[in-house]
Amino acid sequence: DVIRNFPSTLTVHLSERTPLVRLMAEASDGARRILLVARDGAVYEGVGYSPDLLVTLPWLDGIKLIRRADGFAPIDGMATVAELLARAKLEAEPLYETWLVVSISRLEADGEIAVRTRDGTNVTFTTQQDFFGQLARLDLIMDAAARSHPDQPMLGQIDLSLGVQV
Repeated sequence: DVIRNFPSTLTVHLSERTPLVRLMAEASDGARRILLVARDGAVYEGVGYSPDLLVTLPWLDGIKLIRRADGFAPIDGMATVAELLARAKLEAEPLYETWLVVSISRLEADGEIAVRTRDGTNVTFTTQQDFFGQLARLDLIMDAAARSHPDQPMLGQIDLSLGVQV
């Protein structure tokens, strides 16, 4: 934003987007490139971000990019994804650090966000319940599995959308 304050001052306010997730897209020439997605769903090429930051971002799946003259159309539902990721990063960081892919293919139709962890476990979250409670249940399940089967870390599928019937 640029504001002219009379008689002789210009005020410039600059806001930088913060990447939430990353995605892989194929350019018209066939080359693949990494794009970033912000909380408001804006898809953009990140310039100047630390590679150390970018590798901590999960990949986004379950979307179809729509080209526009000025880039790509915003991705719907990213505010909900941002809420889940922020909660996980703030309140369950060890869990968040294992998240590899976030899929929103069922977000609009079923209110579900699917997460695949680095060890291959698939976790389903629902927008119908508080993310904090779901993260707490997930933490308990992962701890119990690690204690009872320390030699087998992968659980396969955890569906938190089922409430207490996880």
